[in-house]
This record gives sequence, C-alpha cells and structure tokens, in this order.
Amino acid sequence: MANSYTTRNGRTAKRGAFLNSVWHCDCEPRMPADKFQVKNGGKNHGRWFYTCQKPQHKRCKFFLWNDDAKVREEAAVLSNSRTEPNVPAPVTPQKKDLPALPPTPQTRRDKKEPANDKHDESFDWSSSNDEELLMVEQDMLEKAPFQTPKKVPRTESLTSPGKRNFMQTTEQTGVADETWPLSDDVFSTPSATHESRGSGLLSPSSTPARRATGYALPEPEPSTLASEALSILSGSRLSLEVERELVDLLNRHDLRTQGIIKGRDITRLAVQAKDRKITELQARISALEAEKETNKRVIAHLKQDIAASPKKGKGRSTHRGQQAEA
Repeated sequence: MANSYTTRNGRTAKRGAFLNSVWHCDCEPRMPADKFQVKNGGKNHGRWFYTCQKPQHKRCKFFLWNDDAKVREEAAVLSNSRTEPNVPAPVTPQKKDLPALPPTPQTRRDKKEPANDKHDESFDWSSSNDEELLMVEQDMLEKAPFQTPKKVPRTESLTSPGKRNFMQTTEQTGVADETWPLSDDVFSTPSATHESRGSGLLSPSSTPARRATGYALPEPEPSTLASEALSILSGSRLSLEVERELVDLLNRHDLRTQGIIKGRDITRLAVQAKDRKITELQARISALEAEKETNKRVIAHLKQDIAASPKKGKGRSTHRGQQAEA
C-alpha cells in the first residue's frame, strides 16, 4: 500500500503525520486520528486502520492501514525520535491568499469541473479499497458508539505527568526531609530522637517524643554485684556515662553467672532423674532374671514327670494281663 497520495497541484504528500507517538490526520490543525477495525467480512476483515476523528461529512480524506503505519513508526524509531522526520503540515494557501490575490486557476477549475475534484484528490489505491472503505464507514455509522479499547485519546499533546494531589506532595516532602540525629544514649529509642521537618501536619505520636526528656526506657536496676562494686567506688568521682557502662557490664556478668547456676541445677536434676531410672531398670532386670530361673525349674520338673509317666503306664498294663490269664 502506498504511503502517499496525489494532490491537485500534482505533488505527493504522506497520509497523516506521526507526532509524539500519536498518529494525526490531515486536517488543519492536525488532530489525533481514530483507530478502527474492519468488520465487514471482506478480504480485509480484521485489519486495523487510522482515519479522521471528525464526523463523516466534515472529516478529511486521511486513511492509513495499520501495517503501513507500523513501517513509518519503525522509521521514526530508527531515527531515535518519537516524531516522523520531515512531516509536512497541511497548508491551504488558497484561504490565506484569497482576499489579496485574484482567483487562481485551481479555483476556476473547481467551479467548472466539480465532478473531477473528487477523483483528483482520491488516494492512490484501487476501486475495491474504496468500496471496502465505504462499507466500513457504513458499519461505523450503524454501530455507534464505537467500543474499541485501542482508540487514541483526543488530546493535542501528551498527558502531563506533573498532576499530583496535595497528599502525595506532602508525603514525598515529609520523607525527603526526615532526619535521624545521632545520639550517644544507648538506651534511647528512635522515637525519642526522631524529628520530622515535613510540611504536612504533625501526627499525635510525634508530640510526646519531642516533649520527652531523659531516657525513653527506665534504667535497669543494678544487680547485687553491681551494687557492691558501686559501694566500693562510692568515694571515687565517676561520670554518669562510666557508671552506667560499669553497671551494664556487671549486670551482664551477673546474668551470665545466674544462667550458669541455673544450668548446673537443671543438670543435677537431670542426673538424679537418670539415676532413679537406672535403679528402676536394674530392679526390673533382677526380677526378670529371677522369673527366668523359676521358669527353668518348672520346665525341668515337667520334663521329669513326662519321662516317668510311660513307665508307670506300662507296668499297669502288664499286671492286668496276668490277672486275665489266671
């Protein structure tokens, strides 16, 4: 499909213009073009095309298949641009020069041959494409409004990304201006030293954090070891920081000692439980061995009885036989 058409003066110009990644028609000024799909059941059924967004009686003769549009879009991308290079804007010098210049031969020819103008300004395609375009326009008029998800928005320029609400601006400013001052207090929490310089309203949770004085957490009570060490060093002048570090160190050692003591007690209890279990198992073993010896004796006695019983039966049968003979 050709990408140009012939005008009245014999010159050729491309159909439409690819400006800022959006296709525009040949109107003056150019307007974003609409994108539709052919649904007439013909040989071009399912193909997409661009056309003017104005009503049918006011639209220009812009018509461009999507396949041809992709070729021109690729050319623009290869030139590292979002706009098609060397796009001539539609110029109508007749309207500008009409008050000052006499009628041009083109104007006179328009009056004499109105029937041939439509033929001269037609696009460079076959008559079958004209019939298909007519059928497509009829389908579009019957199916109104159009429900195409790929319709180009009717905007002269791209959407500005600078529209943001006040809350988003406040949140971004607040996040950028937050500072976390350093502090030598190891027991303080971040909420006690965190300050926000954002332009938004202050939250209720930040008010007590600013008014809080001293430590955010209560000082741990000194252990017995720490108390004894402080009583020994009571005559010396120690700074609060050194005293705090000393108490913290002694508390850690005291906790470690308490853990060792508890572990020792638990180990002792476990050993005692194992000893009791061993004693129970040994007693059970002794009982099973005694039962085994008893069973052996019973079995031996039964074997003796079985061995002696046939002899007694044989003697009785012999005595009965002698009595019968007598």
